[in-house]
Amino acid sequence: MNREEITLDVTKVVSTILKCEESANISRESHSDWDSLNHVEIIFSLEDKFDFQFPRAGFDELASISSLVDAISTFLNSEEDG
Repeated sequence: MNREEITLDVTKVVSTILKCEESANISRESHSDWDSLNHVEIIFSLEDKFDFQFPRAGFDELASISSLVDAISTFLNSEEDG
């Protein structure tokens, strides 16, 4: 799965949970509905979708589409290499 596909999937999940228009620029800072409860729901939904777990250290740093895509891409690339 390439970065563009991951970005589309992450954007869809986040926008569905936040009930907003799809945009790859969504972040906790830019969207008031991205509170702690929705943050947990986003993380768990993405873990289910991509069948992995985000490291709990740095959990709060996953606060934008970009950071979520980076973490998922890193995981998927390490899976392919291993």
